[in-house]
Amino acid sequence: MLHSEYVVELSDTVKGYVTNLYNQLEDKVRVVPGGVDTEFFSPHSDRMEFRKELGINEDYVIFTLGRLDPRKGFPNLFEAAPHVIKGVEATGKQVRFFMSAGAKGELSPEENEEKTKIEAVIRKNELEKYVTWVGVIEDFTQVPKYYSMADVFVVPSETEPFGLVIVEAFACGTPVVATNHGGPPNILSEGVDGFTVDPHNYKGFADRILKLLLGEEGDRQKIREICREKAVVEYSWKGIAKKMYEVYEDAQKRKPEDKGSSYIMRYSHFDFPIEK
Repeated sequence: MLHSEYVVELSDTVKGYVTNLYNQLEDKVRVVPGGVDTEFFSPHSDRMEFRKELGINEDYVIFTLGRLDPRKGFPNLFEAAPHVIKGVEATGKQVRFFMSAGAKGELSPEENEEKTKIEAVIRKNELEKYVTWVGVIEDFTQVPKYYSMADVFVVPSETEPFGLVIVEAFACGTPVVATNHGGPPNILSEGVDGFTVDPHNYKGFADRILKLLLGEEGDRQKIREICREKAVVEYSWKGIAKKMYEVYEDAQKRKPEDKGSSYIMRYSHFDFPIEK
């Protein structure tokens, strides 16, 4: 790192963490967010038909996915779920929570422990009839359909250094409610394409979800369009490549004259300490 012209990080939040951790000069760390293939991750017009294929008949669908890892915070969602259900059912509607979480092959002891913990929260809150839990989505080509069929995508993590799943959801036209610990506040525009919230504030978490679910149909469609546009403009591979090219150009300009044509750059990833 000390011999690099720049270190490239995924978000301003990660930049701050790296700067503090390594006592690095702030102008040496540049931010280029993660990008997605916005042609692959795109809205699917058959979203309601796909719900039927999955056996979902409820009016609203809340989707989440990730590893069976304590940092992903799935219990937070299911602690907030009773508040969501109460709010939805007060309008005469029904809601389904759809989660893809697991691992390919046999679960590790740590993954089994997290699975048991999530199941306990679901039972405690009597959510069995409201939750569909599948494992890993084996056919990756189907993942955009899962994002598209949802009314809201949620990221209940204890912390997220960036949150690429948020960008994937946006690209599929789906608004997001995500943890405010880590990188998501750098991606989401409050009240425009979703919300960030302390995932341990279960009532607040539920209120943000309900605000997106229960809005007027025209407003909800507009939000979906805003999400898609944001993904294309700010997070498409073309846009990300342009930002990376600009960093390389700047790095070339600031290299010492006697250094020849070589310089070093790299992405870094850190597991953030869990914020309480």
